[in-house]
Amino acid sequence: MTNQHEDIQQFYASYLDTFHSGEAKAMVPFYRAPCLFIADQGVTLLSSEAEIEKLFAQIIQDLKGRNYGRSEVTNIQIKGMTDRIALLSGLAVRYTKTGEELERLGATYTLRKTDDRWQIVSVVAHSPETVVQFG
Repeated sequence: MTNQHEDIQQFYASYLDTFHSGEAKAMVPFYRAPCLFIADQGVTLLSSEAEIEKLFAQIIQDLKGRNYGRSEVTNIQIKGMTDRIALLSGLAVRYTKTGEELERLGATYTLRKTDDRWQIVSVVAHSPETVVQFG
């Protein structure tokens, strides 16, 4: 599964670069509709590409309003479940434009490979201390 691991690392690096671009529409191809976002606040089912774009427009607008500058994701853990399904978990640290820490959050993604590309089918937002460790 080494190729799978490398493919997912490249996918996620591209995902983060695209997120940093601040273009909500550019985030859509990284997700497979329908997809789920799960957080303490509730579960959101995004059943179309338009809903995915709308969610990211809201996220990006909120972050800009908080003087967001960049993110660093560390402690990235990847676990292949099958040839076409994998889990990815990591710690995101977000910073303001002046370099001050804005927030820390954990996220665990379920990925599925379709048409020779990986896509996210679910995201669980969680405490930064609970990044899933795959042994």
